[in-house]
Amino acid sequence: MDPLLEIRKLPPSVTTHLSYLLDYGSQWKHLMAIIPKKLSIHGFVSAISEINPVKYSVEDIQTIDQGARQYNKSPTLILLDEWGTSGRPRANLGHLLHLLTKANLYRAADYVSVELLKQPPISRPESGPASTVKLLSDDLVSQDGTEIDTEHVPLPNKVKHLLKQVQNVDVNQNEIAVSCDLLTKPENKSLESLLEQIDYPFSDSDVSFSVNDAVRSDITTSRIESIADTCEYSNIREDAVENLESASTKGIKPRNDAVPHLSMLLAMPAMVKVNRSADEAKSPKILNTSNYSFINNIALDQNDQHTLELLLTLTANMFTIFDVIRFWSISFYIGVMCCQELSPIVTINDGKVQGILNRTVRDGRVYYAYRGIPFAKKPVGDLRFAPPVPNEPWSGVLNTTTDRDSCTQVLTAEDPTLLTGSEDCLYINVYTTNLTGRLPVMVWIYGGSFVFGSSEYKIYPPDYLIEKDVIFVSFNYRLGVFGFLSTEDLAAPGNWGIKDQILALKWVKNNIAHFGGDPNKVTIFGESAGAASVSYIVNNPSTKDLYGGAIMQSGTSLCVFALTRNARQKTELVAKELNITETNSTNLIKRLRLVDYKKLKAAEVNVTIKVFVSELLGGETFGVVEEPYHPGAVHTGRTYEILKKGRFNRVPSIIGFNSNELGATLTSDNYDVVTGILNLTATPAVFAPYDLTGNVSKLNEAGKLVISHYLGPSPTISDAERIYKYLTENHFNRPIRQTVNMMSRYSKVYYYMFSYEGNLGNPNRTVPGVHHAEELSYIYNKSRAVSEKDALTIQRVVTLWTNFAKTRNPTSSNRTGVLRNIKWKPNTPNTNVNQEVCFLNINKTLIMQKNPNQDEWLFYKNIYDTYGDPSYYTTY
Repeated sequence: MDPLLEIRKLPPSVTTHLSYLLDYGSQWKHLMAIIPKKLSIHGFVSAISEINPVKYSVEDIQTIDQGARQYNKSPTLILLDEWGTSGRPRANLGHLLHLLTKANLYRAADYVSVELLKQPPISRPESGPASTVKLLSDDLVSQDGTEIDTEHVPLPNKVKHLLKQVQNVDVNQNEIAVSCDLLTKPENKSLESLLEQIDYPFSDSDVSFSVNDAVRSDITTSRIESIADTCEYSNIREDAVENLESASTKGIKPRNDAVPHLSMLLAMPAMVKVNRSADEAKSPKILNTSNYSFINNIALDQNDQHTLELLLTLTANMFTIFDVIRFWSISFYIGVMCCQELSPIVTINDGKVQGILNRTVRDGRVYYAYRGIPFAKKPVGDLRFAPPVPNEPWSGVLNTTTDRDSCTQVLTAEDPTLLTGSEDCLYINVYTTNLTGRLPVMVWIYGGSFVFGSSEYKIYPPDYLIEKDVIFVSFNYRLGVFGFLSTEDLAAPGNWGIKDQILALKWVKNNIAHFGGDPNKVTIFGESAGAASVSYIVNNPSTKDLYGGAIMQSGTSLCVFALTRNARQKTELVAKELNITETNSTNLIKRLRLVDYKKLKAAEVNVTIKVFVSELLGGETFGVVEEPYHPGAVHTGRTYEILKKGRFNRVPSIIGFNSNELGATLTSDNYDVVTGILNLTATPAVFAPYDLTGNVSKLNEAGKLVISHYLGPSPTISDAERIYKYLTENHFNRPIRQTVNMMSRYSKVYYYMFSYEGNLGNPNRTVPGVHHAEELSYIYNKSRAVSEKDALTIQRVVTLWTNFAKTRNPTSSNRTGVLRNIKWKPNTPNTNVNQEVCFLNINKTLIMQKNPNQDEWLFYKNIYDTYGDPSYYTTY
């Protein structure tokens, strides 16, 4: 950027980042206090004197401070807007850099100099809070008798890469230089961003060392005192622990003369080789965390607790590289946790909760996050394979500052033996900008084929949504065998995950008013399996009072992946994997409830692999099933009949799909897998719609037509794009349009196709079209490096969705703004004629069109009319 660029013309991403740097500790006041009344036209140095006094008074500063608090706005953003639009000449980047440096606001000054103006960083003083302290340097290491083992214990490449992204951290080989002011401000957003990326295993290419040489260093008094002297901190050791305890228990900010981020300092030297005696190495002293009361207020799992005990001990011990990374992640975690500003305490039906205060990415708007509120008892023991039970009340104030465990699932598809999450996972999250209002509520249900997914903030950050004055709610629900195992009888009817979702909605109905939400204005929305879940909930009459609108993104209950067939057979296969031979359903479930969750998950994975080929074009191995009728059942009828007869909750809805759901995911690897499987199973019936009929002869005849239509008269299954076009149409486009067509006979349905091919969704696009889940990047995004076109699409989608949540009309407002005067016409009983549908094409522009993929729709309509058996054999 040019130094002469006026502040009023800075993009929102820049001003928002400045607000993160200057809002903390009211540093913006130091800048405002020295802004001169007159700015130089040609130069950036403007002396303050009697001739050129300061522009703003103490009263002006107080006015901005009060306004920011009253309207939940960033005071820095208010200041930049006021200063940037007043006076002549206009303030520019050069003026800003000069004044930031003069006010000793080095972090913000470095951002302007390095990131915006592409100039060298501002020179720092040799001592004081603005100075830089080196960690792992030869000077410091020599003071406590350690040596850097650069041959065997290099700083991992990924750590170097991540640290280079943190402002005021300089990485040079094995030396790390950290600004003192950074160490005392752990809620710095760049550190928080680093934390989110660093808590993952590193690949083998990142490390090359002998485990026996990875020895942690003793942290001696000389090292700590050296750091304290450089940064001009006193009583660093005692004050740090005392201050951490105070910040955690009382929610107060750290004192300037202490280092609340001491744990980060201690973690930095974890990769040095120590000259110690063998006896010392064999019997390290372990300091129990009970000695530090502040730890009891931080939500840590058992592994993190043990890691933290070792960290606080300040003794040497042996660790692999992964344990070293645990040090890093825990220390950053504590820095953020202990010193982040806490939210007001809210009293809900079960007790008191306290979360954290945060700011949104784009506007810097203050909001309160309450994460990890239990809405059900732990689904373990007799509650495994059972409906969820509402949680019991608690006493005291519950810490709801962090996400809780996701529900048990495979960590990566590449290695199904690695698990993450736990069975204790039924927690809900609430994000609100106004605790005393009456805001509309949007409840998110994540997708993931009913086997993956989580409500974690880092996956679904609601910043853009809540800037539009809605409350965002997300929650976990049980997955895979834990959420959907069924014996197809009353012993274990199944659909536990959907029942979790419904209980969460009941919790919202009963508690959301305490967070400033309107329990009578709730919208449920989801994507893929989450959208199918929304569809099943809408089809359930017992849920009619829990919401008033629904959004289904790339999924409905008519999608073939949305229903599991032969559920009992798969349950028996799981039992067989575990050497359980019970045939009585009740006894079988009793035995399965006693199995260790890891073994149960391993059995699920093995069964899924075995039935994958036969289920390729059908439903999930463990997903929604048709239950026998009983009180509490959530799905007991065929979906086609439910929709045809209008026996669903007739709320307004938004339903849509992406332009190339599966085709745009095409790679040589997954093409080879799919074509190989289709070659192995390529009887014509395999290609017929899975829900068409139970008549094998009809399936074969229909399959022949499908093969001819997509692969030509002499199919070789070699045309990748045609195969994926077939899969996209069969799994998504056709059933989603069918849902729109049938629901719009009774209720208002806004239909869409998302076809904007931006960089956020897929920067390495090789096939035209928008693939499955790509639209999520334009709803949930924390990046500030967003192109103008991507930013416009974000605002359009978010505006449409939140307008719908507020008024049940997605184009009810802002029709002359980002929506460019578009009117999204719904499909209604009055317009549902001859099965024509209108839809909004969300691309670089917003365009109303009719009948998406009409040729494919007519082809499948003929297939169903000719060979189908309504109410369709397996479409429930």
